[in-house]
Amino acid sequence: NLARGHRFCFLCLLNWLSPSRVQMNLWPLNYLYPLRDPDRPTLFQTLAVDLGINLTVHFKEKKLSSHPWSQPMAQGFPSRCYNKIFGLDWELIALAMKDKHSLFILGGWNHATAWAVLNILMIRKRPFVLWTDVPNLKKHRMWVKDKLRSHWLRIVFHNAIAVMGTGKPGINALKKMRVPLKKIV
Repeated sequence: NLARGHRFCFLCLLNWLSPSRVQMNLWPLNYLYPLRDPDRPTLFQTLAVDLGINLTVHFKEKKLSSHPWSQPMAQGFPSRCYNKIFGLDWELIALAMKDKHSLFILGGWNHATAWAVLNILMIRKRPFVLWTDVPNLKKHRMWVKDKLRSHWLRIVFHNAIAVMGTGKPGINALKKMRVPLKKIV
């Protein structure tokens, strides 16, 4: 069961972070997630209801043409969709600037709002976790963009309290990207 596997991964992360904070009401979670899809509501409901985690999910997209789900996706847990102005969700950026107590989990780092939130969290020395499926290490990028991206990601990985990958392919890709081994969950 997908939700059971993800719940186990989250429990491992919570134990790894701080056994005294497993009761996440002490450490609210703001989870940035790419889109509403039928696989994740069970995970989010499990975290929010079954585990009593103070969770808010921030969906980047309501839906994509490539993922035409028609059922309601965000039931049983607090959530919102990005409200982009000039390509950025300013409400989420303001939250990253003001919030002093939340742990941010970013499901991917491939869009402008995530870049802004990551940079703000790093400047403010706030905790964050990255969660990715399997990074595409074979994607061709211009030399300058590739070097700048690699440098920025090294800074991000250094500042993250954990980086979660999906399965052995995800973990192996993160190792190749030079994520510190002690941070890979």
